[in-house]
Amino acid sequence: MRTFLLAAALFFLPANAFGQNLDSPMSVDYVSELRYNCVVHERVLAGRILESDDGLRTATCPSFIVGVVTGVQLQAITTQTAPLFCAPSNLTIGQEIQVFLNWANAHPEAWNDRAAIGVGRAMMQSFPCR
Repeated sequence: MRTFLLAAALFFLPANAFGQNLDSPMSVDYVSELRYNCVVHERVLAGRILESDDGLRTATCPSFIVGVVTGVQLQAITTQTAPLFCAPSNLTIGQEIQVFLNWANAHPEAWNDRAAIGVGRAMMQSFPCR
């Protein structure tokens, strides 16, 4: 049910009819694409710039994850429904990225799933509501 609600809340995200495109730094339709952008983000933060589009990938990763997390939280507030996950209020963007990367690396079978669903599942697994 929670996965369905997450999917319904994020239905507005555009589908990529042409499949995954790791050549586009702004492409984050699938878990694999978001994971790749977040890996690049981590490398850039560590001081290792790899390619000319690393700046775009670095911005895309946290922006997408924050957007999904905030959107899911806002949906629960505005619809007065139970939240899908209960992350601590002091969770940093860096920690949100690490939660997603840990989940994505542990679930390569989900790399073809929609990126927003992957972020939601990562947060639900790491921060279940009790």
